[in-house]
Amino acid sequence: MTIANHSTESCCLNEDDNEKDRRRRNLLNNPNYGIVLCFLDKFRSVLNLPNYPLQCFEDHLVNYQEPNSPRLIDFHFILLKRLSLAKNAQRDKFDSIITKFASRFDVNDSEHLKTTGYLQADISVKIRIIKNLLERQFDVNQILKNSLIDKSADEIKSSPLGHDRFGISYWFFMDKDCFVRLFREDIDIDRTWTNIAKNRDELENFIKLLITDSIVRKRFADWIVDYEQFSSLQPSNDFEQYYSPTPVNVNEEEEEMNRKCGRRKPSKKLSNNKIDTEIKQEVKTSTRRGRKRSFSVEENQNPQAEPSMDDVCSSIRRSSRLRKASTSLVTSKTISQV
Repeated sequence: MTIANHSTESCCLNEDDNEKDRRRRNLLNNPNYGIVLCFLDKFRSVLNLPNYPLQCFEDHLVNYQEPNSPRLIDFHFILLKRLSLAKNAQRDKFDSIITKFASRFDVNDSEHLKTTGYLQADISVKIRIIKNLLERQFDVNQILKNSLIDKSADEIKSSPLGHDRFGISYWFFMDKDCFVRLFREDIDIDRTWTNIAKNRDELENFIKLLITDSIVRKRFADWIVDYEQFSSLQPSNDFEQYYSPTPVNVNEEEEEMNRKCGRRKPSKKLSNNKIDTEIKQEVKTSTRRGRKRSFSVEENQNPQAEPSMDDVCSSIRRSSRLRKASTSLVTSKTISQV
């Protein structure tokens, strides 16, 4: 009996771990997550947002068992406050308030939240809500708008860490705790966003693939690697094998897109003014029924801006195809011409 119970418990733990891993993969390979990360890197200090370690942020988003983290709830409320919404919101009304906000952009998302609740909502819905909260700042948040008045497009935008010889972009994020994320973006046919490295070891292994790429080493035979641990590495075809872009039949791709677009149901849109009123009414009702003391959130007064490696305006306002090429990840600018 004891053995059977232990076996059942282990099975449940494995299922939980598998589900968390699946949700994390969905998060890391979602292009909207890249938009969120680049916005936070670029404008966190402008909006005076509290520091939110990247690992904690991801853990709170993929969580579906424990109660919603107060830190994650407060993060949403802070962004709503920057939009003049939910100024006196209480945490026990979080699901109701965020569901009303989601209905501004996609009724399907709000219906999903009503069914599952925020905690167990699909990762794509959670990250889309945060992306919409951030994008909305450009339209409503006067502090952000004023900070951009005298800036050129080049000053606002940032570039990827580099490109490989196929022209594919790589985006790198690292927080103050040296928690790293490296992503690969291919926009030639259909934008794909893929997580390449989740830790320092995976990042180092990928750099080795770039350095030992036989095509690059042949083209630049006199190239010297200064880093001692990499200087003895021999050329190989591993990079070509693992990261060569997959040829896509354009006609088949167009047919597939047309088929998907034909099947997609249009999302109903509600009046934003009406929804804003409902959100504010929800907050007032929550305040009357609950304690009058609003929640407090510790916000750093002068948070240091983290190094930005993404392109907010290109991701939000323009097509990714308009991004300018930057310094190559492998070596000098000439390597990208191989």
